[in-house]
Amino acid sequence: MKRIFIFITVLIIIILPAFAEVYEKKYCAVSLKTSDTGNIISKVLSNATGANFVSTKAAELAIQKAIKTQLGSNTNVEIYPYTLTSLLQGKFKKMVLKSKSINFTGFHVSGFEAATVCDYNQVGVSDNNLLFKENFVMQFSGKITDADLKETMKSSQYLEMIDSVKITTLGQTLFKMSNMNISIKNDKLVIIAKVMSPLFWGMEQKTISAISGLSVEKGKIKYTDLNIMNMKQAKYLNGLLSLINLANPFTFEVKLSKNTTGYTSIKNVIIKNNTINVDGILYIPKNN
Repeated sequence: MKRIFIFITVLIIIILPAFAEVYEKKYCAVSLKTSDTGNIISKVLSNATGANFVSTKAAELAIQKAIKTQLGSNTNVEIYPYTLTSLLQGKFKKMVLKSKSINFTGFHVSGFEAATVCDYNQVGVSDNNLLFKENFVMQFSGKITDADLKETMKSSQYLEMIDSVKITTLGQTLFKMSNMNISIKNDKLVIIAKVMSPLFWGMEQKTISAISGLSVEKGKIKYTDLNIMNMKQAKYLNGLLSLINLANPFTFEVKLSKNTTGYTSIKNVIIKNNTINVDGILYIPKNN
């Protein structure tokens, strides 16, 4: 009984509040002026002279270069401008990003696609760094393959996170995970990890093997329906689901510029044909 009480107490301490879900247009600029998007005369002249096309291509290349500098990933950028004048100020109607493979702070995604949600956006580029002059909101989708997971788990960011997944109290370690390995088989996640927990079996380190699905909770991807296969105490370990989620490789941040971190709110996740399909919203607050 004392062990269960300790476990519940620790669980309450470690669970941190999650970011609230992002609702698409809630964060868009609320009012637009003609001066923001250009008047009808400037729009006609820009289109007639082809100035929009040339300036748009230059802006797309500048943003592609800035994203590659920050993420190290190649992206294709398409911008839908208002006028030449507004585009030179970084103002545009829509942006579409596409990448065959993208790396968000060690988290690898294939077939990434994103498109802006707001009707008015403003982004600047300075020294290959993106400056967001208005809140930047995008709908995105992507695929996570078994190969993507393996690359993620080899990343220094994920290895640091695994090393930090432990619970100590009064100088004693109550829970620690290491050597995490995750693969996709039969549209389920197969998780193998070494776990040390005196709450259940003393100081001896055990290797656990588990099967899990995925679900969305408060905009985050979480393990669900965890089934631990090789331990007599498996029925108790289901209570450790929140702890195991601390080593969840699907928790990541999006940093498209040096001084602004983006937040993701996942809407849907499904494993189909041994590929994780995910979509959601990316929100980057404007630079102050």
